[in-house]
Amino acid sequence: MIDIKYIILSKVNSWNKEFSNSNNKKSKDNNKFSKRTIHLSLFITTMSLIMLLVFPISTALSITDKERYDSGYQYGCNDAKIPGILDDYIKQLAKEPSSHTKAFMQGYDDGLNDCSKKITSSDINPKYLTDEDSFIVQITLVDDLNIDIDSIFYDLVNIYIHEYPDYGRFNMDLGGALYSDSSDGEYTFQIRIPAGLIETDEIFHVCIEDSEDQKNGQVFCYEMTNSPQKKPERIIIRV
Repeated sequence: MIDIKYIILSKVNSWNKEFSNSNNKKSKDNNKFSKRTIHLSLFITTMSLIMLLVFPISTALSITDKERYDSGYQYGCNDAKIPGILDDYIKQLAKEPSSHTKAFMQGYDDGLNDCSKKITSSDINPKYLTDEDSFIVQITLVDDLNIDIDSIFYDLVNIYIHEYPDYGRFNMDLGGALYSDSSDGEYTFQIRIPAGLIETDEIFHVCIEDSEDQKNGQVFCYEMTNSPQKKPERIIIRV
């Protein structure tokens, strides 16, 4: 007599063996696939790092700096057309030079100077005048290790004509000006006032003070004379 129970158990064992072999094969295939995936991921990650190191980080930064420069240039050009100094962009709260990048401030100064030269009438903007309509004082700041003026001040300074204090450079980052991307311990700029305010041979003063502590801070003033020659008056201030 045929043992039905034995046949059934044998069939079940056969199925289990086939199922086990099938799973083992799938597991091996999956392991191979996983290893290939890991290797591919590592390769992609490595190549990405190499590309970032070799190529466009510097390019991205230069594009960002250019955008900041262009933005600063536009603000500087706009300020050249504003009659009141206190209305300038960099005179507003939280807009002072220290809150901007060097690229922005370089663009701002260039825009201010370039657009100021395009103004043909002192009636448009008495703050920034053409060479013909203005008295110009050219100031060169030089970092001198034997002089400690810059150690007395904080980050920002005002440099202006004492007799006409509305005319000058205000909230200047002294360290940033002396050691920017385009200067190394020396910085030159101009102060313009309407011609005729200071007569020929008249004495006037250029002053530098701490813009953050004007009441209690020290002020250094330098005596100058408006010479008969029709050219900018020049002074070197060692700080």
